[in-house]
Order: sequence, then C-alpha cells, then structure tokens
Amino acid sequence: MEVHAILGKSPALIGKMIFSVPLKKIVLYVDNKDSAKRQVKLFRNLYANFNPESEFPVTQFIEIPSLDDRSSLADVALKMSQILQEKEHKNGDSVLFYSGTLPHLMVLFSSLNIGNIMSFSNGEFTID
Repeated sequence: MEVHAILGKSPALIGKMIFSVPLKKIVLYVDNKDSAKRQVKLFRNLYANFNPESEFPVTQFIEIPSLDDRSSLADVALKMSQILQEKEHKNGDSVLFYSGTLPHLMVLFSSLNIGNIMSFSNGEFTID
C-alpha cells in the first residue's frame, strides 16, 4: 500500500501508522524537508530495532506551503495545487492518511484523486 500523509508538528500518529500498517511507500507532504528527513531517520532507526526482518517503507518527500499566520487559505491551496500538478500520480493502492489541516487535505484529496482515506479512531487504523 502507498500512503500519502502530511507530516505536521506532531508526527506521533504517522509514526504509529508506519509501525502498525504494512506499507510499501509513504509520500510525506512537508513544509520543511530537512526537519522531515530528521524525523523519518528517527522512525527508521526505531523500525530497524523493532522490525529487523522488515524493510522500512520507501519514503518520498514533497514540500508544500505551511498554513500559518503569514499565509491565507487561498494562497496555500493555490500553491499546493500548483506543486501537485507537477507530480506524477499513481492511484492503484494509494490511500490518503487523515493528517494535517483541512485545507491541505482538501487539496490533496481533489488533486490526487485518491478514493480511500485512512484514519485513526478508537485505537485502530481504518480505511474508508
């Protein structure tokens, strides 16, 4: 399975997903690649200790604008749409993980044409 997710300020749920769900690839949408790479390196090290027989999922980073007090919702959505237009989208077994802000998710959902959303509720990951 290929999962698309926004890596925000609190990466705990994404880390839990990486350890709990069998993944081939994870595409992380981030506002700072260097910070995201450091976080994924921590995940990778933990994963190697707890899952030595399994391969860590292939990880791709796509830099997107952050939603903060200096940017409007419209600006973020427009910039993000432009970034995603340049990317190749393979839908096969792709899932959008419900993480990040609602404007980011709306743009990802509409731009990537992913039909399934993964969420975390009542202590488990589900795909709808």
